[in-house]
Amino acid sequence: MQHPSSPPLPLRSLLFQLSNAELIIQPADSCPVQQTPLCHTLLVFTGGSGVLHIGGQIAPLSADKCYLLSPGTSYSADNPEMTLYYYLISFTAIHAAELPERYAGELLPGRRELIVHPFTRVIRLAEELAMKENSGDDVQHYKQQLKFQELLLLLFEHNYPSGQLPSPAESVERTVEYMQKHYMESITVKQLAELAGISLCSILRSSKSLPAQNRSII
Repeated sequence: MQHPSSPPLPLRSLLFQLSNAELIIQPADSCPVQQTPLCHTLLVFTGGSGVLHIGGQIAPLSADKCYLLSPGTSYSADNPEMTLYYYLISFTAIHAAELPERYAGELLPGRRELIVHPFTRVIRLAEELAMKENSGDDVQHYKQQLKFQELLLLLFEHNYPSGQLPSPAESVERTVEYMQKHYMESITVKQLAELAGISLCSILRSSKSLPAQNRSII
């Protein structure tokens, strides 16, 4: 999902700290409750289907979807038919300036839905973050923070815009859009790889994690 916004601060000027991570199980046909988080928030959906309402926009929900929301962005999930399973991960961004301050702006302007291939890595890290340690051990807490940094790195690598080349997420989106527009034509996997700007082996690996309806085209 795209939306216009102002340029972000460069990632090198920001620090991130995990606040909380938990698994949310929302029964089917629950009454949608609007949430307005005060921190940056990741929503990692692992099961079920429905519709996500974000700041007046609507996005379809299914497994293997991930959304990044800025502080103050209202959202609610509507799942009339299936139980919804997702990880809710909240964190704080700090602008590491001469006088450090909390940063509430967008981290990836123009992008709320994040794409990662394979998505199983996102789920694995989210599961580990949600497994809270009750020991109060500082070292265990530090390990959780490192796992969170690993998750953010994975998401940024696949979605952060580059001044020279499109991100992997942008390449996959562009390829799928091309297939949808030219599905009546004869298209080779080699052509798709050239369009995405990646190797033939890479696009074959990426296609395994695409939704079934898009994967069948390849």
